[in-house]
Amino acid sequence: TFDGVACIPCEAGTFKAVTGAGECLVCTASSCRVGEYLGYCALDSDGTCLECSNKPLHSVYVSAGDPFDSNSCGWGCTAGYFQLASECSSCTFLPDHAFYLTMGATQCQWECVV
Repeated sequence: TFDGVACIPCEAGTFKAVTGAGECLVCTASSCRVGEYLGYCALDSDGTCLECSNKPLHSVYVSAGDPFDSNSCGWGCTAGYFQLASECSSCTFLPDHAFYLTMGATQCQWECVV
């Protein structure tokens, strides 16, 4: 922005997408889709949704970043794995004629087919 004497950059948390006269706009504070978080806005552009990268192997994202601007999306282990600290460990026992139940478990759960 121009204060009548000099060009002044936008304050933190604001941006201006065009050059010349005009006001700085407040950066978006909305959430993104599951598996994404809102990146910081730059001096000339609003923040965009970025892919999270915090899930371990054998898991899927179940929520967006929390808080919305943090690479900390919620995740759960896929069926056949259970959460042990920040990892997904493989289940080791599955009886014949059974299948693993839901994902996101903290212990292995299975059910008989017959």
